Amino acid sequence: MRWVAVGVSLCVALSSALADARPTPTAIPAKACVETSRVVGYSSCRRYGKGWTLESSPPFTFELALGASFMNTSTRTMRGSFGKKSKDTFSYPGSVIGHSLGVATLGTRFIFPFVSWFYAGFALELGAGGNTLPRTTAGPYWVASTTGWVNSFGFAGGAFGGVRIPLGYASFRLESSVGGRAIWVSQSAAPLPKAPQAATVSIETGAIEPRASLDLWPAPWLTTSAFIGFDALHPKDFFGGMSLGFHARSYDGGFLF
Repeated sequence: MRWVAVGVSLCVALSSALADARPTPTAIPAKACVETSRVVGYSSCRRYGKGWTLESSPPFTFELALGASFMNTSTRTMRGSFGKKSKDTFSYPGSVIGHSLGVATLGTRFIFPFVSWFYAGFALELGAGGNTLPRTTAGPYWVASTTGWVNSFGFAGGAFGGVRIPLGYASFRLESSVGGRAIWVSQSAAPLPKAPQAATVSIETGAIEPRASLDLWPAPWLTTSAFIGFDALHPKDFFGGMSLGFHARSYDGGFLF
């Protein structure tokens, strides 16, 4: 009996030592899902990465474009002014120029895809360049000839809508925009026989511009594009160039394929 008692005591001591050696259980984290209704199964759950995922964000594209724009002068009137401090104006037929006015352009476009292959957006474009204008007369004014590396500035803007036709890792786009386009050229003028003063002549017009683009996808969030278009109201006005498109969602969230 004595040995039995000793064995029982040793077993109890060993059990206590093992219990003390067990790791202390850590606090159970808060439930990832919280019941939002008494109906079984209605709950709101936290998802890993939900704060930065783009799956639920709308597709959006920002385009940066380099190109050129040309406006025909043969059927237009060149209108000139001497700045804000003078109310004097003059004009002469654009046909005396004998060529179109052109500027190199830098444009930005904001595109929002929706409903399968369709999209809409708006665009802004600034331009600069050099144009040669001849000496001529405009009523009581004589207008000096002008030339230079940078004597012209342009602006265009408007809203557009279109359709993208997917071709795998390429796509073809057809769209049309409604807006306006203008080119201003520095040209000196003065009433005869006074010395010429600094003035500006311009073409300013509304525009409806069909446009075609070919896109290539070198990466899921990047497109390179070539585009060309014209003004349906003045068919001899045209533009073209290259652009880079940066997409908020990979392949515009599935609007590619």
